[in-house]
Amino acid sequence: MTDLAVLVRWHQANRLDEALAGYLEIAASAPEYSEARRLAGVAELQRGRPAQAIAYFEDALAANPGAVDALVNRAAALRQLGKLDAARTDLEKAIAASPAHGEAHNALGSLWMAQRRFPEALEAFTRAAEIQPASLTPRLNLAGLLLQLNDAVRALEITRQLSTVNHPAAWKLHGLALAGTDDLAAAERWLQRAAKATGEPDVWYRLASVLEDLGRWDEALQAVQESLRLQDDFVPSLSSGCFLARRLARWDRLEDWSPRLHAAIGNPGVQPFALLSEPVAAKEQLRCARAWAETIARPAASSRPASGSGDPLRVGFVSNGLGRHPTGSLIVEMVERLPRQGYEWFAYAIAPSDHSDLRGRLEGALDELRECAGQSPAQIVETIQADRIDVLFDLRGYGGGAMTEIFAARAAPVQVNWLAYPGTMGADFIDYVFADPVVLPPELHESFSEQVVYLDACYQPNDTTRDWPGVQVTRSAAGLPEAGPVFCSFNNSYKISPETFQCWMKILQRAPGSVLWLLEPKKGSGVAENLRRKAADLGADPDRIVFMAKKPQSEYLAHYALADLFLDTWPYNAHTTASDALWAGCPVLTLQGDTFAGCAASSIVSAAGLEDFIVQSKEDYMDRAVALVRDEDVLANARVHLAARRALPLFDMQAFAEDFAAKTRETFLSHRSGA
Repeated sequence: MTDLAVLVRWHQANRLDEALAGYLEIAASAPEYSEARRLAGVAELQRGRPAQAIAYFEDALAANPGAVDALVNRAAALRQLGKLDAARTDLEKAIAASPAHGEAHNALGSLWMAQRRFPEALEAFTRAAEIQPASLTPRLNLAGLLLQLNDAVRALEITRQLSTVNHPAAWKLHGLALAGTDDLAAAERWLQRAAKATGEPDVWYRLASVLEDLGRWDEALQAVQESLRLQDDFVPSLSSGCFLARRLARWDRLEDWSPRLHAAIGNPGVQPFALLSEPVAAKEQLRCARAWAETIARPAASSRPASGSGDPLRVGFVSNGLGRHPTGSLIVEMVERLPRQGYEWFAYAIAPSDHSDLRGRLEGALDELRECAGQSPAQIVETIQADRIDVLFDLRGYGGGAMTEIFAARAAPVQVNWLAYPGTMGADFIDYVFADPVVLPPELHESFSEQVVYLDACYQPNDTTRDWPGVQVTRSAAGLPEAGPVFCSFNNSYKISPETFQCWMKILQRAPGSVLWLLEPKKGSGVAENLRRKAADLGADPDRIVFMAKKPQSEYLAHYALADLFLDTWPYNAHTTASDALWAGCPVLTLQGDTFAGCAASSIVSAAGLEDFIVQSKEDYMDRAVALVRDEDVLANARVHLAARRALPLFDMQAFAEDFAAKTRETFLSHRSGA
């Protein structure tokens, strides 16, 4: 009979069949020896036979009811069989018998993770790490969970220690923690190290995300390609790759990736924000959002907080754009004009202050602006609940820098999706969406998980205090020809779809002497070159595309005086850019789509009183663009109309603020009554 110590060495060397035969031989000769049966079960578990493993673990427990390791092992087998409640019972018995059994706490944490009970998992992993400070696994699990909970600060405390360990998983987590605390340069170094040491597609995907945030889009695309080389159906990389390909105007990649991404909708790896640029229906966006919402970690499994009296009504906004940012620039005047009688207005800034004039205006207009940058979602939830907020608005949605976990934890009794994310959240923790009948018509309601609340004029507010006094721009200074029609579109490059661009090139060909004026992409990105190359492929003169560098807002707005017509994009419209153009007196031509993101410009243009500039087909879009620059009177009349901008519903911020406050109160009362 082979000695047990020898069998264990065989087992560790993966000689499972020989080890198993030896264990069974010992068990047959010494029925009271439970350890041999337990080890036989471990071998069977490693061979992928959990049911047979359980039989051996039960034999071991029958011989020695106090065998804690056998309970932990049986729990692992039960979990493989999907019997999670029974597995949890075994682990709780093991911990009750041996409170300092680190492996039992760690296994219980993993089980809680599988059941998405994150607070319990956090407690279990924390205890396991305390019991086994020298063990890598519980600390890796704890850091990983903290990152999933968006608590990068606490995760970084752990990963700094782990980074000295020669283990790619530790390097990856350290890189992610650094990225979560905005140390992107250091994050890149650690993720590069982890990526080169492992063949995991997820590490390359994470590296791509950091490179994209660093503005190194082409390198990010290369990292995505490496991820897909390792696993061609890795959905997160397909999602990121499609978005990067659009951002870089590398549309050749879309021919392969985009159909595969659409086929993967419903997989939680498809990013809802990336899907907004894809030509998919609103109901598919809902499927995507629902799957994504299920991945959002809930930092505290709290029930819905009790509603207050509503007198005063305490309203909060959560955003990473409370400064010189599109969100801040849109809401600032509305916030300044919100009624104070019967209301208290709060904001929770989840990004550091930029100390801009806009940030100062918001601080002065709100009852409280809480600085929450660097805090975990759980800490922010605690602050919001301490403030007894009745209605909480999410002003980020699934965009970059979001902290959706705040809403998943039910920070307030009524939670609303508004303004920043042009689509459904697909989440049971978001109750309402504020919209208008153009951007979200009744036929789209079934594609939203939220109840729809209509604002009177437009879903989007504006800042009508901005101006560009004394700023004058000449055509030559802007790089434009001295004569000929100027079409402009200052949207981000990821909104320029191949279909939109093809229509633009046909418009240029049909409008002699015209040019297309675009926002200059990031220098060194190759976007300008890619667009000009595509123009040549489509038979258009690439020199008729002119690029404008990003400028301070007053200068940027002044440039619209040189443009004849703003050409919108689809399926993802201009949003802030459309209202910028209209405020500056430049008419906007838009093709109405069939999603929120594709109807946004129609809502804005309609609220500006230019319904004739909304078309329903690509053919009408091209015909109308050409006709407009040929008919100077129509464009001149449109400019005269826009000159009375403060009289237009789009720019009546006093009416908007009063309506917004009233609809917020109505929503609160309706929710409280159960309507």
